[in-house]
Parts: sequence; C-alpha cells; structure tokens
Amino acid sequence: MISLVVLIVVILVVIALAFATIFVVPQQSGYVIERLGKFHRVSLAGLHVKIPVVDRVAQKMNLRVAQMDVQLETKTLDNVFVVIVASTQFRVDPNNISTAFYELQDPAGQLKAYMEDALRSAIPSLTLDDAFARKDNIALDVQQTVGNEMARFGFNVVKTLITAIDPSKVVKEAMDSINAA
Repeated sequence: MISLVVLIVVILVVIALAFATIFVVPQQSGYVIERLGKFHRVSLAGLHVKIPVVDRVAQKMNLRVAQMDVQLETKTLDNVFVVIVASTQFRVDPNNISTAFYELQDPAGQLKAYMEDALRSAIPSLTLDDAFARKDNIALDVQQTVGNEMARFGFNVVKTLITAIDPSKVVKEAMDSINAA
C-alpha cells in the first residue's frame, strides 16, 4: 500500500516536472526567458524546454501588428487651429524582442509622445490648404521620424496614416460661406 502511494507521488512529481520543463510558444509570439533573473534567450514559435526553477518565462511578447491612434490639436501656418488624427501601425521587431522588453517601460506611451512631437513639428509649417494637400507626405515624414526613434527600442513602425484634419466649426463655416459666395 505504501509503495503504491510512493509510486503515485513519484508519477505526479515527474508529470509536474514535465509540465514545468516543456512549453509551447504560439505563432506570432516570442517569449523572453530569464535564467536566475538574468536574460538568457528568446524563444520563438514552437516547442521548447526550460530548466524548472532556474529558468522562467519573463514576458510573452506579441509579434502581431498593433495600431495606435493619436489625436492632437495644433496650429497651422495661417493661424488656424486644427485637430489632427493620426493612426500608426507598429510591431515588435522579431530580431529585437529582448530590446523591446528591457528598454521601454511604456512603449505605447513613448510611441504616442514621438508621434505628437513629429506632428507638432510638421503641421505648423503648413497652411491649412497645404496640410490637406500634403497629408500623405506628412504621414510619411511622421512614419520615418517615429520609426527611426522606435527602432532603437526594438519596434518597427509599419505604416502611419493621417486619418483626419479637422479645423474648428467656425473655420469650416467661414470656408463654406466663402465658397458659396
């Protein structure tokens, strides 16, 4: 009877160790593995083995493209206040997963700050009409500027779009009345 209990306990311990040793990383993910609190490796999609108690999964990084929208009020060259809405698509660089995890505390906040800064630099040098006409150029400039900054932290900026340029309601009404006349 005691040998049966010991056998069951041994089997349960072996099963528990097997579950603590083997892990599966899903597609479009990367796991940061630390050994005794220090970065050890990055495991990409597939079946992997780690040493129980010694190794741990520190972070499960999603490698899919994410989108962030930024809404910002700024002034154009002709002193018209506009609300700019920009969307950027970004992702963790699969070759720099550890950098993305260890370098930035708040990647989304940093990305938003870089986008706002780039938009505040681009829009005030254009008139309202130029801002509408050069919307794609502004988006490309923001994408390159923000992409270069975020690349240092292990992120790729895939695409940036200016989805709206909205002057105040008073300016819209004045423009409509000028066009109507």
